[in-house]
This record gives sequence, structure tokens and C-alpha cells, in this order.
Amino acid sequence: MIKVNASAARHNYNRPLYGNAGEFTLSRNVTVPYFTTIIDIKRAVSELKTHEQVAPSLEQIYNLKELFQRQIDHKRVERDLVDGFLKNPQKIKFFNSLTIALLPKAEDGHIMPKFDDYEGNDPQVPWVLGDTFDEGFAATVKTLFGGVQFHKADPENSGHGIARLRWDVDRVDAVAVDGQHRLSALQKWYDKKRKKALEIYEQNTRIPIIILLLDPRAGFKAENKSGLTIKS
Repeated sequence: MIKVNASAARHNYNRPLYGNAGEFTLSRNVTVPYFTTIIDIKRAVSELKTHEQVAPSLEQIYNLKELFQRQIDHKRVERDLVDGFLKNPQKIKFFNSLTIALLPKAEDGHIMPKFDDYEGNDPQVPWVLGDTFDEGFAATVKTLFGGVQFHKADPENSGHGIARLRWDVDRVDAVAVDGQHRLSALQKWYDKKRKKALEIYEQNTRIPIIILLLDPRAGFKAENKSGLTIKS
């Protein structure tokens, strides 16, 4: 029986993801921090969302026409990606990385314009009592913003970018900003074609993802010009 830390149980945090931290900085005043990891199919289809699966108020706050590349073509997803690709046993199948943005939301589920801290948004490490690997991250550099808990090793102490990330699924949506059709195909394949029951060999599949950390406390920096959207 898994025994979760009491402080973590107060909120609906997902299991930690482990990977590497990095940043994209090619301009003096613009820095985009990110986290790279792999995630199994069950977690991908349940914890990651397309823009259609988040609260409607997202359009008014984030300007979806610019934030997301295009509307999902569900017929093409079913025909080409699910039936013609994922279900075809003769196909060599591989999806490249999904790019995910963590977006803050209020207790009622509506997307918020920024991450706000709240009581109890810092669950204890380790997330499960007795998890010695996870416990090691208690000594790393911790960043909190809204319902996001981010740990990364100090590169000066031979950390080499190793990082840990988790978020409160009731206060944060993990939304695909690149790879919506691939994520939608995985969801349809898992729900409708596999009936949420995976073969053992399918359980070995891991989806590569890149998560953007768009908050100044994580190192995000952008020129503050009026009218700029998140994508800009």
C-alpha cells in the first residue's frame, strides 16, 4: 500500500516526473525555461490536455488563435493517425516530443492569467514515504509557482540539469501547444480502440514531452510590451 505524505494529500498533486531542466535564451531579454521528460501512455492521456479540454474562458484570456496552431481535425485524427497509423500492425510507430504549457486555473476550473500561490501548494518531499530516490530531491533547488512544484539540481554541484516536476491537477492544466493532433490520437486510441486496457508490450511505451515553465519564478523572462500575447 502506497503511503503518501499527509501534506501532499491536501491537494490533488500528480506523481512526480523526473527529467532534465533547461532554458532557451537567444535574446538578452527573453528566457524560456523548460523541463524534458518521458511519460507513459496512461499518464499522457489522462494528465495532458488539448485546448478543447480546458475551460472555455481560456479563449478570452490567452487568445487561442495565436497560442495554438490550429483547430483539431477529428476526422483526420481518426482516419489517418488512429486507424491508419496507431492501429496498423505493419507501421513502425513513433511520435516525436509533445510541447506542453502549464496554465494556472482557479478552484472553479477557469483558466487564470497568472500563477497565484495558495495555502498548501508545497507538498513534502518525498511524495511517498520511504521513496529514497524522490527523497534525494529535498536537497535540490526548489521553485514554487501556483500549484507547480519544481526541483532541479545545482549544476555547480554536478547536478547536470537533473530535475523533478509535479503539479496540482485541480489548479493547473497541462495543455499541448504543439502536438495536439498526436495527443488527441493517443487519447482516442486508448479510450475507443484499446478500451483503456493495454497489452504488456504497449505498457512499455513512453511519450517524450517538453514542458514550458512560463512563470518568472522559474526563470521565464519576456519583453513587457503592451499587446503581447503568451505566444509572442
